[in-house]
Amino acid sequence: RPSRCQLALLRERLVGAKVQVDHVREAAEALSSPCTGRSLLRLRLAELEQRRMRLSYALGHFDEDDQDTRCLGAVGIDAVLRDAAQHPPPSPGVVSALRRIEAARALPDLLVGDVLSDFGKQYAYDGPSRASAFEIAAAGDALFFPLTQGAEGPELASDLAPISFEAFQLLSDGGTRAVEATWACEAKPIISMLGPPVFVSASHFSRAQLFLPDVIRQLAPAETRIAADGAEKALLGVLGRALLVADRMDTTRAFAVFLAARAIYAVLQSRSSSDGREGSMLASAQKEADDFLKKPGLRSKSDLHRLAGAGLLVDAWSLEEFRAFGAALFAESARRAAALALTRVSKRSGGCSEMERLWLVWALLGPTSHQEVGTEVAQPPPRSPPPSKAPLLHAIITHGVFNPLQAAEELETLHRSEPTTSSPREAGRVALQQLLDVGAPHWQADKWRSLFVRFEAWGYARAALSEGRSPWDQLDASMVRLDQGAGKEVAASAGDSEATACIASSLQGSSTASNMQDAHASTIVAVVEACLHPADDSGMKAKGAVEPSPPQLTGAAIGSAVGSPPRLSAASALRALVARRAANARQFPICGGQLPAGAGP
Repeated sequence: RPSRCQLALLRERLVGAKVQVDHVREAAEALSSPCTGRSLLRLRLAELEQRRMRLSYALGHFDEDDQDTRCLGAVGIDAVLRDAAQHPPPSPGVVSALRRIEAARALPDLLVGDVLSDFGKQYAYDGPSRASAFEIAAAGDALFFPLTQGAEGPELASDLAPISFEAFQLLSDGGTRAVEATWACEAKPIISMLGPPVFVSASHFSRAQLFLPDVIRQLAPAETRIAADGAEKALLGVLGRALLVADRMDTTRAFAVFLAARAIYAVLQSRSSSDGREGSMLASAQKEADDFLKKPGLRSKSDLHRLAGAGLLVDAWSLEEFRAFGAALFAESARRAAALALTRVSKRSGGCSEMERLWLVWALLGPTSHQEVGTEVAQPPPRSPPPSKAPLLHAIITHGVFNPLQAAEELETLHRSEPTTSSPREAGRVALQQLLDVGAPHWQADKWRSLFVRFEAWGYARAALSEGRSPWDQLDASMVRLDQGAGKEVAASAGDSEATACIASSLQGSSTASNMQDAHASTIVAVVEACLHPADDSGMKAKGAVEPSPPQLTGAAIGSAVGSPPRLSAASALRALVARRAANARQFPICGGQLPAGAGP
């Protein structure tokens, strides 16, 4: 049993060990400047502190003045002492950090051409330390975009400056907790994880790739619908959600989305596809977006957020294809919202009848002879408090102008007189708004409508570039200084910076009367399709059933989208429904019959 003097000496040595590494801990925890191997230092310091505390606890059992009444026992004390005398193998975290440092040292040094231009310094810097991306990369670190946890998945915090991997690991205690962005000037959002890296140059990106496995490992479980063909595709969902902004983006946010898209393009291009296809993950993602555009029958199972991100990365599309892709994304989102709304309304009201669905089709495909085609749909319907149950039945009773015995003939007459145009009746406009408010309150039409503008403007921006030059080449040229000769630095040209800013501004988006009209027409198409081809009550398709392809939006007018087939289909369904009800009525005649016994007063 050690004496009091020996105990004091041992405690002094334990305290001295802590004091000796205090300057190392201060350097590892200082965010004011980049630090090489910050994560490794923190992990080793944590191991040292854990051993020091074990020894201090063991010494407390020999201290008569110690207040701890627990007894460790001779076996426990022996185990603590043996553990302190051994050299255990490094933990997996230490091994991973060591490998990253060694791999970073093996990379070529940063060159003059990797120094950021004045334009690049505005966007590529570490938020907590304000260090530039070049300083971060020189320390073996890399910049990443911070993500916040949104209702539908991780979202790009594009109003925040990027943050280095090592800084986030320090602030989040190794990624175990969320971080409050206290360095932000106004709002201080909560950063839950890291997203795509900041692409500055190939040399910068090679350092970011060392940290990507850890970043993707944390991001992939947060994606609820991550495909089996590569966890890196989870980044596409982040990009797609960044595009879904109802309001116009400011310049900083639009450029952050552009910069994130560039990094995701590089990440997917550097990874081989694991779904059995040849080529890279980028080629696989581009193929998925192209199939979504050109094969409508495959749209029902697609992740729309991921597809929106993938569509921005396609290189081979024309302006018309980008425009059609934005319209297709909105149309599919509207179709899903309409199907969900009809299902939910059916469950709330005890059953949405076939007659109610056919009435809605009749109300949405009304005549256009009383007005100029398209003038009504340019204005959104007035919002009124929707009934809590049965909005379709409520609308039928309120607007009592529907006669099921004559509706079929009326629809066929409209088809003969106006085969390519239609306009919703006032009752249909009100019922449509109430149906979506009650059945699909979380569907944000304004956000999905913004894709009309953004993809069209993106197509224009790509078409304006010189032949053979992509938006990514344009961005790379403006982010770093150009090396023209041995050691000679030339700042990025003003023309490159202006062209890059012009491309980024195409993602800002701004709704116009034309695309609002197209979006409203597409919503009507989706609701008509959902009414004519309702899903079963379980929300699953019958086994072996083939889902019909949704109609294509080919013009601004509603009639050009829905055409004649929906009217004729609704007319046939109405005639069949009336015939069934008439047959049921004739099967049980009541003329000359008596009331059931005991009925009435």
